[in-house]
Amino acid sequence: MLKFYIILVLIIILTPLIKKIIESNQNYGEIK
Repeated sequence: MLKFYIILVLIIILTPLIKKIIESNQNYGEIK
């Protein structure tokens, strides 16, 4: 059960970071 909470927290933390990375990659592609 503890693993489930750890995975949930990781998803909550990583989701905004992944969105930022995707957005920065799109902006980088537009510059090129």
